[in-house]
Amino acid sequence: MPSRKYQHVYTRTFACAILLLQCDRIIFSLASNAHQNGIRGTQSAEESGNDSIHHKAIEDLSIITMDELVDIHRRQQSEDDIHLNVGYSNHPHEVYRYLQTKNNTSLSSNLPSISPGITNIAASKDSSQTSAPTASPTSTNTEPIRIVYETTELDLVENHQRAIKAIKDEVLPEITNIWSSILSVTPVTENIPIPSNVCNGFFPNVPPSIEQNGVGNADIVVFVSGNSFSNGKQLCGSKTLASASFCNLDQVDRPVIGFINFCLENFDYKQVEKMTKVGVHEIAHILGWNDDMFKYFRDRETGEPLTPRPFKSTNVECVDGEWKDYELPSENTLKMKKDWISGKDRISYEIVTPNIKQAARNQFGCQELEGARLENRPTRNSCIGAHFDERYFFTEVMGPVLSSKSASSLSPLTLAILEDTGFYEVYYYGPHVQNGAFGLGAGCDFVTDSCVDNQSETVKESFQPYFCDTVTKFSANGVDQAANSTCDPSFTNIAYCDLIDFSEGAPSGYDPPDEDAISYFSDTNLGVLFTHANYCPVPALVAINCIDGPTSSHQKLYPGEEYGSASKCFNTRFQHPEDGLVDRGACLRTTCNKEDRNLVVHVDGNSLVCEFDGQVRNFPWTQSASFECPPLRSVCPELFCPGLCSAKGICNFESDPPKCECFDEDDTSEGCYGRDYRASANEQGDNKNPNSANAKSVALSSIILFFSFYMSL
Repeated sequence: MPSRKYQHVYTRTFACAILLLQCDRIIFSLASNAHQNGIRGTQSAEESGNDSIHHKAIEDLSIITMDELVDIHRRQQSEDDIHLNVGYSNHPHEVYRYLQTKNNTSLSSNLPSISPGITNIAASKDSSQTSAPTASPTSTNTEPIRIVYETTELDLVENHQRAIKAIKDEVLPEITNIWSSILSVTPVTENIPIPSNVCNGFFPNVPPSIEQNGVGNADIVVFVSGNSFSNGKQLCGSKTLASASFCNLDQVDRPVIGFINFCLENFDYKQVEKMTKVGVHEIAHILGWNDDMFKYFRDRETGEPLTPRPFKSTNVECVDGEWKDYELPSENTLKMKKDWISGKDRISYEIVTPNIKQAARNQFGCQELEGARLENRPTRNSCIGAHFDERYFFTEVMGPVLSSKSASSLSPLTLAILEDTGFYEVYYYGPHVQNGAFGLGAGCDFVTDSCVDNQSETVKESFQPYFCDTVTKFSANGVDQAANSTCDPSFTNIAYCDLIDFSEGAPSGYDPPDEDAISYFSDTNLGVLFTHANYCPVPALVAINCIDGPTSSHQKLYPGEEYGSASKCFNTRFQHPEDGLVDRGACLRTTCNKEDRNLVVHVDGNSLVCEFDGQVRNFPWTQSASFECPPLRSVCPELFCPGLCSAKGICNFESDPPKCECFDEDDTSEGCYGRDYRASANEQGDNKNPNSANAKSVALSSIILFFSFYMSL
């Protein structure tokens, strides 16, 4: 992986380092000043004591979609309409295009004219540059991505003032912190022009100064709102958290303008972490993790489009079984898959670009995979799917659904797709990136086999951390609390199996199975409420979250149960004097021991070691109650091939311990981070990134101390 380099004279090195430190203080500051947060917009209204509209409660058992029903009619626009001339200094893709056209002088005649602010994309592919760039096509000239938010539309919302304040003061700055620590781009050198009627009129109150002058000191501009309706379009459903999309691309197809709309009525103003997680998901859609963007992906080295231009519309079979005219990306980007399930062909699509293919192989420990599967039940009007498929990627932040079912992770799989756009330099390490727990190292069978064995109609043992086959009973008040509980696939929640007997109808508040439902059981009355995992029964009905669960002691099953950031869910069993053996989930504090590669469980002042998966340990104060050690890969995924080897190597799950085998033999980092990556055992957080502000500060201090010592001799 290329690294950011400041290989110039010492004075420039010091100046750059100091300047970067100052910029980091501005970008990552949580101060109330809007411009320090990278936020543009009118001053927010004074916070009132109470929101004028009460926030709608979201039940733990409800299925909440990240985004749905979003269509900005981009397909009615031509390529010319969404592309903008953006100022760059030696953008590698433009340099490559210059060198290509320099050797083909015939292309320099009879070129169409280009209107100010809008690039004729067909012309830009062929036109020669007025002056020769000085960089080589593969040179690296990148900086952490600068995200600027335009919040005028959000400020005009009259209600939900405390939620709006939380979004502006906490959520948006943290989203910038996360993405700028992971992605770098060739910096934009001029103001990004803002077209009139930007984002198809969803933002009618753009300040005139921005329309006239554009937005400076930014690599991407995100318009932020909190409206249920805009420009005659519904942006929020009853269970929708947000919507987002890119609106405009630059001349090399990178998104430079986008929007995000928070459905404020579906948030409580205290749910900052939840809003941040949703915001990270939506910004990924804007950056390029978007079904409308797949056809714009480019070769990262040459800048050549992976899908030839001009795009061609063909009659395509979509994942819902319908046929429509669609501009499908080339097979080097997207491939259709057909699976015979439950008596019919099921259509789905896979992203097959190089980095996501290797990341998917490393995720499951299956080097035969071609790519990563997209959803086959889209939450919006998508032909090919706009998210990961929950059947294979249940704990991914780029899945379509966010309920309390799991702790969604920003994983290397998501980063691999963004790297495959061809626009970003991606860093697979740091505190914000974590391997997904679902199916990690589970093998090829996990991907190719049925989630429920067709013969026994049970979940085979190796799949039991992820799927379930216990029927959960409902009462008038919801899940029957006398039922046995278990742990969700991330082992962060006490949950119930999402397998329901519909013989007496659907539970209150839920819909019965649809006609297209897949059945894995001979009893046709059995089905699931959570249909997005290909109708597989998953422990998805969440009862208690182990991280921020209830504080009431009466809701704790055992002495020593704890809720907190280090707590995980454990399957327990105890002998009840009347009910006999009872299986329940419980929350216990844990430590992932990297040195010994095991899990330490802290119970009522005692530290018990899980020496292997499935080991049964008695609670320290009794012989009649025990807990089962969960799979180490599920609770401590960071101990296995960190960063999924950055998609630059193979994760060998056969070795002990599993480790990365980097394609570059000179790369000795544990996650194939690159030859220049160095991190000591004592470094924490962003210091693990050799290009972070803290790491640069440490390096600069060391140089100054060295020269001070040298001069004193």
